[in-house]
Amino acid sequence: MNGYENLYLAILPDLAEHYGISSSHFQSNPHSTSSQQCRSHLYKLILIEFYLHEHRLKNSKSVLHLDGVAALHHLVYLKTKWTPASIRNLNTPDLLFALLDDLVPDQLSETAQNYLAVISKNQRLPKIDLMSYTGWEIGSGGQYLKDE
Repeated sequence: MNGYENLYLAILPDLAEHYGISSSHFQSNPHSTSSQQCRSHLYKLILIEFYLHEHRLKNSKSVLHLDGVAALHHLVYLKTKWTPASIRNLNTPDLLFALLDDLVPDQLSETAQNYLAVISKNQRLPKIDLMSYTGWEIGSGGQYLKDE
């Protein structure tokens, strides 16, 4: 199993439960409203984790490691040039808001884009409140993506 699958399998069970469904319901009833909302949320979380992971890879030879949320902080720093202290004081939604233009599939490798297309089933995904689910810590996907 590759890192993409590991990440998917790490996020899905609790996220599905957040939407009141099981992982098996998510798989077997892809057109139900709950499954579509779960798919949209899963897609967005994985897109963010892929973006952070690819940034970590670009900076892998650095003296500092960009583990966890440090990659998100570094990306915001590069984009805004705000002080690291002020960036660390921002909450996750504000950090993601600063990167809104960058958090799109086109910014990812072709392999990551293809994987996201499989998740979305090339359908238009419903809008969801990304921060309504607190069961996943943004930046924690690196532990699953080490092989990618």
